[in-house]
Amino acid sequence: MKVIHSTRSYCCDCHCYHDALYYIDSGCVFFKMLCAPTRITLISRHPDIYMHLWNKSYFTTKNVQTIPVSNRIEITNACNFTCNLCYAGASPNKNSFISLEKIARISEYLRREKRTDIGLTGGEPTLHPELLKIVSIFKKAGHIISLYSNGYLIAKEPTLAGKLKEQGVYKCFLQFDTLNPQTHQLLRNNSFVKEKLQALQNLTKAKIKVSPICVMVKENAHEVKELLDQVRTMGPYFGELIFLTAIQDTGRFTLEKGSPLLRDDIVVSIIKHSGIPGIGIEHFWPFPKFLPLEVNLHPDCATIVYLLIRNGSIELLDSYINIKRLYSLCSKMKKNTSYRVAYLKVLFLLLPCIKWTKCLTVAKIIYSYITKKGGCFINYIVVESFMTRYCQDAERLHSCTSHHVLDENISVSACVFNQDGDIGSQCNRFKNPQI
Repeated sequence: MKVIHSTRSYCCDCHCYHDALYYIDSGCVFFKMLCAPTRITLISRHPDIYMHLWNKSYFTTKNVQTIPVSNRIEITNACNFTCNLCYAGASPNKNSFISLEKIARISEYLRREKRTDIGLTGGEPTLHPELLKIVSIFKKAGHIISLYSNGYLIAKEPTLAGKLKEQGVYKCFLQFDTLNPQTHQLLRNNSFVKEKLQALQNLTKAKIKVSPICVMVKENAHEVKELLDQVRTMGPYFGELIFLTAIQDTGRFTLEKGSPLLRDDIVVSIIKHSGIPGIGIEHFWPFPKFLPLEVNLHPDCATIVYLLIRNGSIELLDSYINIKRLYSLCSKMKKNTSYRVAYLKVLFLLLPCIKWTKCLTVAKIIYSYITKKGGCFINYIVVESFMTRYCQDAERLHSCTSHHVLDENISVSACVFNQDGDIGSQCNRFKNPQI
């Protein structure tokens, strides 16, 4: 057994923190929480990939307190479907809808905290009868608003996307697991693939940025290229393609035991099935540490592949920009600056990282970014991994950039939200991570 790292972990059974460690044994990476009984969680079947990402990270727990970048608000527990993969257990039988009064409280709280990015989730948020008013409240408070949706009503009601854009929706995270109706039936209990494609078209027409989210399991792991082919021609309205690992120990997960994939399994699938020329392990990166944007993400939380989409074709951005150098420069930046200044700093740091033979293409990228025209756009594939019941690493909780906002002054890590229904316990865990 080779120990990689020691930490602390919260136990969802005894509600206490315990010593914990990551280690390699028998060709796999495990997380061991020293509770009674000892809990062991499989983290990766690919130690080479795991260590590759760990060693490229600038993550630190010293004197850093992040502010959540993504602030999700569950506005209903109702949904028009009963998906086998739903972490929330939403269904048509539920009918709880957040009030406008509560939305106003949350909006003011987030405004005071300078947390600008809002994600409206559910259940299915488009079922909320006052969705447009909710969007308007957040827009008037100066927030940047995203929607997490299965896309069904966006497809069926052609004017809905335009109304959402008019009220202030900037991006839609669209559930988009597969292009195969039979696989869709298995994962989501319906075969509405055509509706997904129509929703994609309606959102793009309304000029809402779209980030397709694919929960990847063994049944759809070979479809990476097909999914990329659907979005690579969207130009400035393609946000990023996000692959999520299945959260099999929370909510409603009814697939067979061998279906879920771990983060590094998905990395292998992307390398094998994406069709991106030359892609390999070396093109996968942890998130950069960049404190002006309050990003200091644990390397286990996500991995990212940087892409250049040029006239509809996909290339690796590593061929144009020295990402290793960019990460090094980003890690040295300080906190306490406005978001607008922070984005300008990113552009400033890019300049010395451009490979000189590629300057013309990078100039076209900048032109396309500023004008939303042209054919060169930087994009991403992101693989996200949430913590499970017996892997609640305190360091990850402390640095989490993705929170669920439950009410005024009540905000908890997404990984806490997924595992613990006690609001008081959730708040205490976040405020006292015991690193």
